[in-house]
Amino acid sequence: MFRKTVRSLFQLSARIKGIGATAKYAAKSFGALTDVSFPGDDEVLFPFEMSSPDGKLRAFLNRRGELLYNVFLDGEQIITDSYMGLVIKGVDIGKDVLVGEPSEDPSVTEYRDRGNDTTAVDRHRQYLVPVRHVPTGLEYIIEIRIWNDGFGFRFVFRPGMRFLINDETTTFRLPMDSVCWYQTDVEKLQGKTMKQETRYLPEDVDLACLALFELKNDKGYVMITEADLKNYPGAALFSKGRGELKIDFWDSGDFYVEGCVSPWRLIIACRSLNDLVNCKVIKNAAEPERGMFADDAWIIPGKSAWSFLIKEQKSQRLETAMLYNSYAHEMGYQYNIIDAGWRMWGITEGQAFKKVALAARDAAVKGVGIFVWKSVRKGPYFSLYRKLFFKRCLKAGVAGVKLDHIESETQFMINVYRRFLEEAAENRLMVLLHNPQKPTGLSRTYPNLMSMEAIRGVQSLCDPDDTAILPFTRLVAGDADYTPLCFTVPEHRGFATIAHMLANTVIMTSSFMTISEDPHVVSQQIFADFIRQLPTTWDKTTVLPQSRIGDVAVFARKKGENWYIAAQNSDKGAREITVRLDFLDGGCSYELELFFDDKDKRPDVKRISGPSRRDDAIKILMLTGGGFAGKFTKLTGEVISL
Repeated sequence: MFRKTVRSLFQLSARIKGIGATAKYAAKSFGALTDVSFPGDDEVLFPFEMSSPDGKLRAFLNRRGELLYNVFLDGEQIITDSYMGLVIKGVDIGKDVLVGEPSEDPSVTEYRDRGNDTTAVDRHRQYLVPVRHVPTGLEYIIEIRIWNDGFGFRFVFRPGMRFLINDETTTFRLPMDSVCWYQTDVEKLQGKTMKQETRYLPEDVDLACLALFELKNDKGYVMITEADLKNYPGAALFSKGRGELKIDFWDSGDFYVEGCVSPWRLIIACRSLNDLVNCKVIKNAAEPERGMFADDAWIIPGKSAWSFLIKEQKSQRLETAMLYNSYAHEMGYQYNIIDAGWRMWGITEGQAFKKVALAARDAAVKGVGIFVWKSVRKGPYFSLYRKLFFKRCLKAGVAGVKLDHIESETQFMINVYRRFLEEAAENRLMVLLHNPQKPTGLSRTYPNLMSMEAIRGVQSLCDPDDTAILPFTRLVAGDADYTPLCFTVPEHRGFATIAHMLANTVIMTSSFMTISEDPHVVSQQIFADFIRQLPTTWDKTTVLPQSRIGDVAVFARKKGENWYIAAQNSDKGAREITVRLDFLDGGCSYELELFFDDKDKRPDVKRISGPSRRDDAIKILMLTGGGFAGKFTKLTGEVISL
């Protein structure tokens, strides 16, 4: 009820602001685009062709009538006669248009990244396409970028133009013989992933962005999503049936914009699962890193203790926070999260923060940083409260904030995301987002965004069927706070083995990794040192060829001179795989420590160790819902003559 009331008030405000903010009014006020010519009425027009830097991804755009586009990957049509459109006060400006001659500009930019590797290269061709909406005379730009692994477009209007936007009519028509992996929880992305042949997708249902389409005959993968949202509501993908999806502002009615640049509508197109996992299109489309992060020594990835799943009631006590400081130190974790309940440590928030400061000082002595939980509903909506809250965090010695209960993609909440991250950065605070929208590249713009939930993680349960899918869907968008390794609580472990949960810690990328098991319990296990030494960011990530979406995910990841390997088997039966170690560096020897399923005592784990080299292979049996995880430690100083 509260949500509906607030939404109605925002919509009323938008309509009042939008009085007179029409396409025709903007056309009269701003006139024509400069230095642009449009074709005549009798001129024969062929679709305009665009291509990626390597020429393997091509797109075509109609130049008269409707803004229809088509996209091809290696000659295979992946998007057919789809539509770009935006409804401004009842007028669809994607219809009855003329398209002028686009300008073309190749671009290559390298930027630092975090997660799968340390740097990213944004290499694309940019096309600025002038468009005239004939009935109103409105002239605007469709900005198109084509990467080797993606196609994106957005509407760009001139500064000062004001509009009341009712809807977006943009569509995506996918091959009907493809297979779609999708979920329908558009609020939190915590639904179970489903699989359906695209021609039989349900109609009149919103699918969450990051829907993945597996092309027939192993020809590749296509993902639909959006990026770089600013003063604009988030979207879902409304299924119209027969493989056609439409942008749907699921959490918003009419909204008012000024100087509008819409979010990027992205079509990720990759030839292999390795290309998909390492795809940077979402971050490439995001705004570059803000200048305030030139000095970022305070942004430190790491693992965190978290008492909530193990001791939910006791986790609200100050003494539990102190205890987990010691546990985090014992396991070499960098952080400890003080979750919901700390506000009860004092009559006022100021008094409660004095107790938080005690916990933070105790943690600092042990070399541990403190993250403090906060619900967005209890103050952070409002600028004045945020300023006071961040000031108190800074004074208390807090390292970061876990912001919870977002669950919205209204224009207002999209703006709150950015303001919260920016103001947190001004106070040198890292941020973990809980129950948020889908990732849209914000961690590039604001590197203090360490991780986001937006995933069906261990807080629900460890579902082996989902963990064989999520690395190729949700994780493509960036870090996910999956909260792995809660093996002593059966309802969270589900049917997964302990080896499977160990694999989660390697495969489920999170720069801020919340380990949900009691750290003291972990310290007593045979894999304690494996977790103690486990990095949370990587120098290189390789998806191994044994991987099959929905069946098994097998990854090799490098940090420094060492390599890690992990596999997550689905719940579809036991599986034996042979993995060649040709991802290891040549000319080197390694010591392998491997943890795998105990086939005689499920869900326990066994350990073996021994020497390994690049030309070796390992054969491993995984139980249904099982897996394995291991570390290859480079033997210091040893070089093999080849």
